[in-house]
Amino acid sequence: MAGVTFVRDFKRLNDALAQLALPEAHEFYREALLASAELIQRESQEQYLSGQVLRVLTGELRASIDVDPAGIPRYVDVGSELPQAGALHFGARGRGLRPRPYLFPAAEAVSTDRLEAVWFAAIDRVLGAAGGGAA
Repeated sequence: MAGVTFVRDFKRLNDALAQLALPEAHEFYREALLASAELIQRESQEQYLSGQVLRVLTGELRASIDVDPAGIPRYVDVGSELPQAGALHFGARGRGLRPRPYLFPAAEAVSTDRLEAVWFAAIDRVLGAAGGGAA
């Protein structure tokens, strides 16, 4: 799956993560990674694949943007399995297609504040379920 990988450093997030015990950490990462990937998925579908970057002919590409959690807890993939997805995103010189990125810009457009909110919400849920409190 063609996708996006990015890492950002948040001091407050790192401090909150220090409160998680090992069993809690796995659940937290699963929740936070999935929620982050879903933000990017929605951003791509709503802001880049609804006529803004690519015209919508059938909606097949937009509907195919999916989240693959197979790499959790290390990463999660966001992308499409459609054969034309890469050519549309990166372009295809031999076919005269210019690049029309829709996934990387979506990942960049998801603000740090939105991502941080998702991660802190996951920490709150995991610590709440474990009987602890959030930072």
